[in-house]
Amino acid sequence: GRVHSFPQIFLARAGVGVGEAGYMAPTNSLAADLFPPQRRATAMALIMLGSPAGSLLGALSGGWFAENGSWRDAFVAMAIPGLLLAIVVPLVLREPARGLVEGGQAAGVRAAGLMEVLRHIWATPALRWVMIAGTLAQFGMTAISQFMAPFLARTHQLAPGRAATVFGLISAASLTLGLLLGALGTDRAGRHDRRWSAWG
Repeated sequence: GRVHSFPQIFLARAGVGVGEAGYMAPTNSLAADLFPPQRRATAMALIMLGSPAGSLLGALSGGWFAENGSWRDAFVAMAIPGLLLAIVVPLVLREPARGLVEGGQAAGVRAAGLMEVLRHIWATPALRWVMIAGTLAQFGMTAISQFMAPFLARTHQLAPGRAATVFGLISAASLTLGLLLGALGTDRAGRHDRRWSAWG
């Protein structure tokens, strides 16, 4: 919200990307320590519902600020809830016992080093290809989410607020439906064949 050059906005966006990338791995790890395998997809879907909720809130507020204020004001306003959560989360959440994935024991579990993890990923073809596919899919989804509202405004001559509202509602509804149906279906199918946990 306070940048004044391309290098500044590049660094700010890179910082956001690092923050988003850094939250997903610990979230998966925490869910694995708190929920059994047969309920894990549903648990992750409920956690991931923050994404469509954030998309909707960001689109609606961003559209309002675009018409009534400045895009810079929208960034500052959206930072406030995040800062408040950053203060509250350490006060109310507790770290679960680690190493309980798949019924293992927490005692004596050694955390793998970065190179050990990278070697394991490279030596496991299924994992390697899932990560590559997920990365490519994320590029596409992020591109759509960043440019859909401007596309609606420029190509269909919608006012910024209207374009943001249409994008926010479509995005939130489709993401919510996809997350819930996909997760519930994966957990149900996974009871009969554990491979559904990867396929879903």
